[in-house]
This record gives sequence, C-alpha cells and structure tokens, in this order.
Amino acid sequence: MALVSAAGTGVQVPAICDTRSVRTELERRLHSDQASRTGNAPDVDKENAVRLAGIVDNCGWPPVSEFGREASLGAFLVLQHADLDLQMELVPLLRAADRAGELPPGTLPLLEDRIRVRQGMPHIYGTQIRGAGTPYLIENPEGLEERRRNAGLEPFEDYLKRFPHP
Repeated sequence: MALVSAAGTGVQVPAICDTRSVRTELERRLHSDQASRTGNAPDVDKENAVRLAGIVDNCGWPPVSEFGREASLGAFLVLQHADLDLQMELVPLLRAADRAGELPPGTLPLLEDRIRVRQGMPHIYGTQIRGAGTPYLIENPEGLEERRRNAGLEPFEDYLKRFPHP
C-alpha cells in the first residue's frame, strides 16, 4: 500500500484513501454519536466502531491536517464510545497522532482515562465522571492539576462544573 505524509507531519495516510468521502462519513458519525448520547446507544456505538475500524484499516488514523478537525474529532468520539478491545488496539495510533500534533487537543487524555477506568485502574487526568458528578478514583490526586495543565486540559474544578451534582 502506497503511503503519503499528511501535510509533512510524518503521519502516514494510504494514497488510496478517499479523504473527502471519509471526512464526510466521520463528520456524519460525529453527529450520530453525539445525538445518541441522550439515551442508551449500543447499536449506534457498535455500527460506528465497526466502520471506524474499517476506515483505520484503509486510511490509518485520520490526521487533523488531512481530514479536518471535525472528522478527526468524530473518529475520536466513536472510539471513545467503542469497546475496550478496539480502544486498546487503536490507542497507539492516537498517541502517534498526538505527538505529531494531528489529534484534536485534549482528546488523548480522555481516551487514556477511559481505558484505565474500564480496566479497573485509577485514571490519570480526572476526565471520567460517574453519573452522580463524582470522578472515578484518580491516581496521585496531588499531581492532578499539573498533569491536566501539561495535557492542555482545563482545571479540574472547572471541568467538574459541567456535570450534574446531586
């Protein structure tokens, strides 16, 4: 498979990838993913995850410079709501995209925390919140604000204000 560099970033996109149609599809999946958040959406999540896996197989992880911020964010949100196996499989690609500046800012910490919580481990950035507005167990809470700042996340107290509290 021939590869081309996405805007000189070192992130490789297969030359046969139809960027325009994939961008459109990922943007559509972003909207369907977010619309489904108002209820239980296992069918939407599963369908989106299967399609994302196919896109990544054919195109690699969609870099922002090549696919646009909305499509890249759509791919991220689909993965964020996918099963743990797919998250574990694709997180190395997101780490590489993040290092290359090809991932929407602040998204990688959300996925890394989601994976850790699903594995029963404390999370690092304090991004995973229970329905009651309380965070899951946080690793080394004393260093939380520094980790959040280094990852480009807002202060934890401000983040918590977004969630309903009983």
